This record gives sequence, structure tokens and C-alpha cells, in this order.
Amino acid sequence: MSGSVPLSCVRRFVLDRVIDVSGVSGVGLIAEGVEWSDGTASMRWTGEHRSITLWPGGVPVLEAVHGHGGATKVVYLDPADGPRPCLPTQPLRPPRRR
Repeated sequence: MSGSVPLSCVRRFVLDRVIDVSGVSGVGLIAEGVEWSDGTASMRWTGEHRSITLWPGGVPVLEAVHGHGGATKVVYLDPADGPRPCLPTQPLRPPRRR
């Protein structure tokens, strides 16, 4: 990708549920997500009741709500300091008019 296109690098994570407190999600890897460069997080539930949620307060808020006191852990797939997947922050080409 060209150096002239600004990039936003993300950090991927999964939720690993050890104990299913609610009895809905089950145990194991129950969700996957991305922490954006501004700290916002997006999370996708992977079970029977699939949905996508946005967390403007980031992973700490997400974990406060879904962590259930340690029953569910956030497991990062990318290092805190190191290479991460990067995406362009603007369209690579203008949208086509119809």
C-alpha cells in the first residue's frame, strides 16, 4: 500500500469465557473483536445469537460489562508493541457516481 494513504493500525482480540454466568453464550471463544487506534472497540459475538457491538470506552469498559469478575478474559492476538494489521483511513479511490 502506498505511503501516501494514512493508515490506522488495529489490535485484534477474542473473548475466552471460562464460566458461562448467564447460561447464554457457552464457554470457550465466544466473541472476536478489534481495538481501533483511537481506543474504541468493536466486538462480534460468534454464537447462536450473533451481533456486533461498539464500545466507545474501549476494551476496559467491554471487559467491565462482559468479564463477569474474571469468568471471561480478553485475549489479544496482536502484541501491545509490535506489528499490527493496518487499514487505510480514507477510501483508496473516490466512490463512483451512478
